[in-house]
Amino acid sequence: MFTLPSQLTNALGNIDSYTMKTTSSEGNYRRKGDLKLIRGDVSYEANDNVSLALGGRYSERTVDDFEFDRAAPLYAGQASQAGGCLVKWKAFDVPLNDASCRAGTGTFGTASFAPYTAGQVRKASDPIFNGQVKQYNLPGAGLPPIYVLDPKVMDNALAFQNSFYPGNVEVQNPGASFNVGVKQISGYAQLNVKGDVFGIPVSGNAGLKVINTKLDITQFVTGSPQPYGLANLSNGTVETKRSFTDFLPAFNLAFNLVENVKLRLAYSKTMTLLDLNQWGGGLNPTYAIDTSNPGSPVFRVTGGSSNGNPQLDPWRATNVEGSLEYYIGASSLISVGAFYIDVASFIQSGNIVRTDLPDNDGVVRNRTVSISTPVQGDGGTLKGVEAGWKQSFSDLGFMPSILTNFGIDANITYSPSDSGAVDLKGDAIPFQDNSKIQTNLAGFYQDNHFQARVAWNYRSKRAVQQNFGGIQGLELYQQPTNYVDASISYDFTPNLTLYAQGSNLTGEYEKYYLTFPDEKAYNNIYERRFMAGARFKF
Repeated sequence: MFTLPSQLTNALGNIDSYTMKTTSSEGNYRRKGDLKLIRGDVSYEANDNVSLALGGRYSERTVDDFEFDRAAPLYAGQASQAGGCLVKWKAFDVPLNDASCRAGTGTFGTASFAPYTAGQVRKASDPIFNGQVKQYNLPGAGLPPIYVLDPKVMDNALAFQNSFYPGNVEVQNPGASFNVGVKQISGYAQLNVKGDVFGIPVSGNAGLKVINTKLDITQFVTGSPQPYGLANLSNGTVETKRSFTDFLPAFNLAFNLVENVKLRLAYSKTMTLLDLNQWGGGLNPTYAIDTSNPGSPVFRVTGGSSNGNPQLDPWRATNVEGSLEYYIGASSLISVGAFYIDVASFIQSGNIVRTDLPDNDGVVRNRTVSISTPVQGDGGTLKGVEAGWKQSFSDLGFMPSILTNFGIDANITYSPSDSGAVDLKGDAIPFQDNSKIQTNLAGFYQDNHFQARVAWNYRSKRAVQQNFGGIQGLELYQQPTNYVDASISYDFTPNLTLYAQGSNLTGEYEKYYLTFPDEKAYNNIYERRFMAGARFKF
């Protein structure tokens, strides 16, 4: 328990101590995706032990991503443009003094010119807020209530912006917008066999899949900067077309060593397409106001992201794995396994340093800034072991009948990795997004109609981004995480199910740091989420 100074608590408790100086609506988007596909499969059974399967598939997938900010026309009839100056950052410390559109008194370009501001300061008690600034009781002893804006008033973002600065229009952010089309034609052949090898029952399959992929990527080229926080102008588009073919063999064998014990062996080559924004996204600079020169503030370029690279290759890997399974009941088993993955190419988050980007006023001042971007990894290997135990209490004869519908499902994976790079601390950097330890533990209940499940998931630390801020060896890591999820469902009929789900029930944060655990970077806050619905089958 502590006591704050009375002067501070009085100010916090006075609604007139609060003002709104800035508002903006940015990072908005409209995304449209479409998938069309046709496939066919045939099979031939030569006898009870040998069969052949053949198939083909054609698909077309398109994604259109239109990203935009909202800008309001300010000082219509008083600005150098009759309709007013379009402004995204409506703030009192943003002067309307750009040559492309300006508003103020005096003669522009002379000492007599006094620019208007791009916004005004409003007290929280202003009638324009319509009573939506409310007191909020802070958790913790000794903390006074504070005033906050009810977030519900921002559910309609456009209406909220127009209530303060009418006439907001959409202004495209070309660096974040893109169109990507993917066409794939594939075919496969698979031979299925079963029989005995030295008296051991064996089943398995071997096959080959061939996939031809055609990419059609349209990126918007960012042109000259625009004032007052608007995204750079679009300077046209650039289209990239690519085509590649992958031959992907695979085989699987299962040996029934003794009763209830099975050995599985598998080999495969895989190709996984990237998230389409990793191909299509463009350069999106960020800016911050610089008031170091009194009377002449400028929005200086501070960094940015280049979210797409059409020349990136998809994920390709060779996989070898084996597992031993012991079936301890009709619905229960214990398993152990090992895996080896040779990754030929992968994508990781990196940084490049640029000095050629202009500030928001269009002037290149040779500022050194870091641009985050996906980069092609050099490949490497992942290997590890895993163990699992699924136990249905109905398979345990000593369980009382009231518990027979319950069970547990647990697994753990140990997978150390080494990207070949070393961070500033001198530690080997693991593969990005790979945790050395992952565990899952779930309890479940299931009868003829009702199902319930509660699950806990743990991940040890993982590498997220290399050379953060353009500094060699400064790795961004995520701290270990623990998540708890739950779900229930009830089957009223074979065709009707009601369900409810809750995720991140403990309100876990994702916490990030830079190489050294006490060098905090930022947190991602994912709130508890709940969903309910119905499933129908026709």
